Amino acid sequence: MTNEKLYDLSMIRDMLGEEEEVKNMIGIFVESTPVSLHDMNEGFKEDNADKLARNAHKMKASLDMLKINSLYDDVRKIDKDFKVEDIPQNELEEIIKKMNSVLELVFKKLKEEFKL
Repeated sequence: MTNEKLYDLSMIRDMLGEEEEVKNMIGIFVESTPVSLHDMNEGFKEDNADKLARNAHKMKASLDMLKINSLYDDVRKIDKDFKVEDIPQNELEEIIKKMNSVLELVFKKLKEEFKL
């Protein structure tokens, strides 16, 4: 991974204003996104392109809002609007691994930052 910031909360802070509201939104993100990530992984393991793509799609808006730019292209590549089954298996596996490692780090840092 590059030295690029993992995430940027400026959009959420601008939108919500109150730091307590930001914390609530981050709390929802760190509770719900791991579920979608897990389900996306299950879809990959089960060779279920629809399940994989649906869960990537669920995460897309949150990743954009938190400006997790390192996953911008990846999540779009496997979003439900694309043909996941057309992506070579090794490339898909690399995308899944990257999403898991980046998001695990994001969850950890957000929990530390917001004392969740």
